[in-house]
Amino acid sequence: MSAAAHDHGHNEALAQAPADVDPTRTKTLRRRYSQKLRGGFARIVTPMREGVAENDIFGLKKSRRESLVAPPDNRVFRFSAEADRIDAFNDWLEQAHEEEVLSVISKDGNQFVRSAYGRGIKHADARLKEAGVDVPDEDLRQVFNKPIHREKLQTLFVKDFRALEGVTDAVEKETTRIIAEGLTEGVNPNEMARRITDRVDKIGKTRATTLARTSVIDAHAEATLNRYDRMGVEEVGAKVEFQTAGDTRVCPICASLEGTTLKIAEARGMIPQHPRCRCAWLPVTN
Repeated sequence: MSAAAHDHGHNEALAQAPADVDPTRTKTLRRRYSQKLRGGFARIVTPMREGVAENDIFGLKKSRRESLVAPPDNRVFRFSAEADRIDAFNDWLEQAHEEEVLSVISKDGNQFVRSAYGRGIKHADARLKEAGVDVPDEDLRQVFNKPIHREKLQTLFVKDFRALEGVTDAVEKETTRIIAEGLTEGVNPNEMARRITDRVDKIGKTRATTLARTSVIDAHAEATLNRYDRMGVEEVGAKVEFQTAGDTRVCPICASLEGTTLKIAEARGMIPQHPRCRCAWLPVTN
């Protein structure tokens, strides 16, 4: 990465801005997206707990039942071995993830990423106008129909969906380990349910929240750069939280980039710098 001189003019202007200003203005969108994904995992927990704790689908009670009726899949299972129990549960969990979590978005559409991209376009237009650039009067529908934005959105949709699949895969892998350990230890059904649901919370909900917040910033940054590129702006400046002084949440990495100017090609992929990044791009015009 090649960094040029700092843009002092922008820094002086930004110093007058409130310290708590969200440069992307996507805080509500990030929260809504994360809540939506967390809600999907939350809806899995109740039938999971019912099947494991109440219906003892792993046969952990002293008087093990031959036929086990549950959710997780409302059928009577006859398990011949512990491995069969684990496989059946994993099949249920995979289907539950598809229906409750992965269904929130798709490879062909993501309302949250699309909204974030639109916010990025508006952010770029507003900053360009402030810099005295003549910005065409277009609504977002016209902008989204342009190949550069349409193709980028599709790439972001797929990227987000694959990342969410990675989260569900991680939950399934860790759950398998927890169940195997619990069966070996001979824990009671309530303890097994507690361990499994804990993994859903710690891995599923936590990583989904990070994914949602980071993806919104990613889409916002890409939209902003694409808009600047189309307007003929040769360079852009990375400004963390507009003015980072006084904001204890700004990380050292992002703080060190405050005011750095880069060509658009160099700036690609730099935001987000890390999970839950809150940075945005400002234009540097001649």
